[in-house]
Amino acid sequence: MALKNLGIFGGSFDPIHNGHIKISLLAQKQLHLDILLFIPVYDQWMKNSGPYATSIDRLDMINVSISNLSNIQTCDIDIKREKHTYTIDTLSDLIKLYPKVENIYLIVGEDSINKMDKWYKSEEIKKICTIAVYKRENKKFLVKKSKNDFYKNIVNIAGPRIDISSTKIREYIDKNLSIENLVPRQVEEIIIKRGLYKR
Repeated sequence: MALKNLGIFGGSFDPIHNGHIKISLLAQKQLHLDILLFIPVYDQWMKNSGPYATSIDRLDMINVSISNLSNIQTCDIDIKREKHTYTIDTLSDLIKLYPKVENIYLIVGEDSINKMDKWYKSEEIKKICTIAVYKRENKKFLVKKSKNDFYKNIVNIAGPRIDISSTKIREYIDKNLSIENLVPRQVEEIIIKRGLYKR
């Protein structure tokens, strides 16, 4: 069967949490995705505070989180580069891996969308894929105007408000607070067993 719609969900996933899983399932349904790929970055080069988990730890946490989900997979192409990676690099590699795919959807959150026109080779990104933004229900969604029309033809993914962040989870762990309802059980087990996010 030909691959029609491919979704890519990139990020640090440090750690992956229930919000990420919820967004992936909403995207899969609303965008009619044949496959959705979680693509963790190799390092945290755009962030300046930790502690952070290694790329292998983060990949393991994603794998256990999606093990029972249909047509949702991990992809380690960014990790294999072992260096800073731009979104355009990831997309270029994916085209080689899936040369016959008809549509590629790049899934991003509202916190990222208003900065995307400043991303490296942003116009090339727009030519390769459709940007799909997670839009929380009952929240007015605004993007800034751009002279280069970068923000035209963006697709919305609708869903409930998600008040979970990886930053919050790392802070909870550092303060010995429970993260039971914030991450999948298997992720919590990895965090505890490996002593992640402890200063």
